[in-house]
Amino acid sequence: DLFRLGLGIYDHLYFKRTIKSSKKVRLTKWHGFLNKYRLAMRYYDCQCDDARLVIELAKSCRHMGVDIRPQMTLLNTRTIDTNTVAQWECSFQDNLTGQQYKTYANIMINACGPWANEVHNQFFSDTYTLKNQKLRLVRGSHLLVKKISSDAFLLPNEEDGRIIFVLPYQEFSIIGTTEVEQSLDQTIEISEDEKTYLLSAVNKFVETPVTDSDILGSYAGIRPLVEDESSSDKALSREFKINLHESNNKPILVSLLGGKITTFRLLGKEVCKALSEHLDSKAPIEISSLTGSNLTVTTLEKRLHFAAPFLAKEEVSRLIRAYGKTCLAWFYGKTDEQLGEQFAQGVFQIEIDYLLTREWVYCFEDL
Repeated sequence: DLFRLGLGIYDHLYFKRTIKSSKKVRLTKWHGFLNKYRLAMRYYDCQCDDARLVIELAKSCRHMGVDIRPQMTLLNTRTIDTNTVAQWECSFQDNLTGQQYKTYANIMINACGPWANEVHNQFFSDTYTLKNQKLRLVRGSHLLVKKISSDAFLLPNEEDGRIIFVLPYQEFSIIGTTEVEQSLDQTIEISEDEKTYLLSAVNKFVETPVTDSDILGSYAGIRPLVEDESSSDKALSREFKINLHESNNKPILVSLLGGKITTFRLLGKEVCKALSEHLDSKAPIEISSLTGSNLTVTTLEKRLHFAAPFLAKEEVSRLIRAYGKTCLAWFYGKTDEQLGEQFAQGVFQIEIDYLLTREWVYCFEDL
């Protein structure tokens, strides 16, 4: 009943209705659950590849004039007082060439996630004191296993009150997530205890137990949670904090604490608002689509299949998930010679060239 109430509120607050409302469903053997579980609540959400989201956001920023330079190390910063305004002088080193250079800015933004405190202490502590809360770093680990179901499930774990999810991902399933305190000097990877925890939580519900032999891989990440008086990680806020540091005869520093990738648009908008009186442009803040994202999946599938009928269904799906409409230009009207060498099923030279020239790929690990 509590889940129904929560989802009802969720539906009520969402007005556009491009996503269906939640409803009660009857579980069947097809779902693979134990017989004692008969009913469930179904709701709809979005799924994305977080790495691709970051790349597409960077490409969209570049399209709007942002100069993006990866593979750089910040060596040091200092403040200088010009005749007109105080500025940051920043020294960088190119990790690929070793070349060092300096750049200047009126405003610096520390958006380093789990490393925000460390970056502040190393580069900005002589100028400003970091305000507000500290960060508590919490590791979230996930298992990649053989496909459990084509549906996604949120499963309550009665032992600790947390929610475990099982999500379809390509031809696999992802089980997550955990919450374990982490320090930056520890390796960011799943522990044996976390594996046991996730398998045990899921196996309380499914008819066919998931075992170690079903595990195909794992990954982990760090959540930077803004500390308060809470002792429980799951009770800590997932919200972000924006610290605007400004003082006479000093350049401006913005420190971002907490938050999560799914609220990047809101965070960006709030930062622009906080800096509005310091920016030259007074134009209204507009939200634009990311590159390659303004067509539906169904439309993209039809167009890509028309342009490249030799691609298998899973290859079409991979290209659309990764690039959106951008990949259409690789195949429309192209000859075999223009597509170039085929390195793997559905992976042609034209895609690799695009990654090298447009997506900051410098080595094999970047692919």
